[in-house]
Amino acid sequence: MKAVGIDIGGSKLMVGVSDNNRQNIHTEETGQTNSEFKKQLETILKQNQDVSATCIASAGTIDMKKGIILKSPNTRIRNFNVRELFEKHHKRLYLVNDCVAALVGEKCFGDANTENFIYLTISTGIGAGIFVDGRILFGKDGNAHEVGHTVLDMEERMKCGCGKRGHWEAYCSGTGIPVFASYLMKQAGFNRNIKNAKEFFELAKKEKPAKDALEIIAKINAMGIANLINCYDPELIVLGGPVALKNPDYIQKSQKHIKNYLINRMPEMRFTKLKDGNVIQGALALAQGRFKI
Repeated sequence: MKAVGIDIGGSKLMVGVSDNNRQNIHTEETGQTNSEFKKQLETILKQNQDVSATCIASAGTIDMKKGIILKSPNTRIRNFNVRELFEKHHKRLYLVNDCVAALVGEKCFGDANTENFIYLTISTGIGAGIFVDGRILFGKDGNAHEVGHTVLDMEERMKCGCGKRGHWEAYCSGTGIPVFASYLMKQAGFNRNIKNAKEFFELAKKEKPAKDALEIIAKINAMGIANLINCYDPELIVLGGPVALKNPDYIQKSQKHIKNYLINRMPEMRFTKLKDGNVIQGALALAQGRFKI
């Protein structure tokens, strides 16, 4: 069965074509507007007319039932009806959140041999895909996994990229960490504008104000992870995303605090072996019908 998987990133679009056991995966720049993205999809459809089904994995909010990408973060793609375009070409389409695709990728090709597990990504943002009793949680629109927008700060000190305040993502993600760390260090009398998460983690290896800020950020991150464990009672949490994978010390510091907030038994936590390939692999598996939704 020939199928297509598409992983929409803020800057890169990953396209995979699978024909039985053969795969061809390539990356191109993501169209930043509805019209640019539509042209990309039309090109993909034209190049793969014999495809049985396509699965599109998108970050941000979607309407899974109607096949609409409501808001793709880091692009200007808004309220884009993907299903309408594919139906014109008489093609079957699945639209899921990118973390759901990653979850399926971990289930089919990773080490997640359990019926209760969470895939948690800490990258530009924070997101998750969740299996409970062997079933993926979707919610009414397909957005049940927007865990990065759970509220962890009643003082609402930081503004999230979504526009709301106090969200986990605003404190512990790749975009949130430099802003929150700069704020914490300024509060401690160390006035420095940190440009990105990489700069902050390097600084935390040698400067005490940055080390102190990292302890606070890791503690808040632990609260977010503990919330997932208390809500969904997983046997396993698989961690992905560049912030987590490139900074294992950050995760280890968080793990030390998690138990302080738990009522459920602590699950196993491990890093993904598939890295950023789990999304496209999961999208291909869904398009091929290897995992039913």
